[in-house]
Amino acid sequence: QVEDECVRRFLLMAVARASASSTCAQAYLESDELLEILSDSALRCSSGNWRQSARALALLAYRAKSQGRVDRLMRHNVIEALKRMLTLSQSEFPVDAIRGFTVWKDHREGLEFLSAHAIWTETLKACSAMKSSTLNYLCASLLVEATKVDASAVRIGLEGLRTLCSLISLDNSQMDTKSRLLFLEALSYLVIASASNKGLQNMLISAGARTVLQQAVDLELGGAGVAEAHTLLMEACDSETE
Repeated sequence: QVEDECVRRFLLMAVARASASSTCAQAYLESDELLEILSDSALRCSSGNWRQSARALALLAYRAKSQGRVDRLMRHNVIEALKRMLTLSQSEFPVDAIRGFTVWKDHREGLEFLSAHAIWTETLKACSAMKSSTLNYLCASLLVEATKVDASAVRIGLEGLRTLCSLISLDNSQMDTKSRLLFLEALSYLVIASASNKGLQNMLISAGARTVLQQAVDLELGGAGVAEAHTLLMEACDSETE
């Protein structure tokens, strides 16, 4: 049994390394059998082997450019394998997972797919727990790009919004300026998209969005979008008190 586990881990590590090659990745993406094996290992294996399987899937997802290959990844529940990587304490695994998520960021259907699997909240929680500048930047960049495509399709629950606001807050001394500004830009898009959704506005206010936007305006951080988002939430608060 021990020998079998060692051999399996060696093979999975080899597949993960090979998946970084564009040529190998394209061939692997055409194999439903291999994707099924990797997905099954990444989701059900309790030993350390699942990490290598999940990493291979993240690398493959990053290179799945055609819709047919993306559909194949979805059929094999690759998204849940990548989501599991966000729970690991070694930052290279969440980093690979976020790179894998980018295959779904360029259209509304993909963003709704990520939202349905609570990916936004989980990536933000990983950033908060990990305190990695690389992870922060990749997560913030992904969120900005997604909200630029269609902020209304980027659905984040109260827990995720609170985490986002805590990452932006000036009280968070460990957040680098570049990532903070990107997170702030993404929050602004989310607030602006909430203009006709009173429930979402209230959730944003409850999460602390008004406070961090006020901090940004006071220090002249961000652009016109930040000021617009701040005004929108202030007006929402005023209408509640009237």
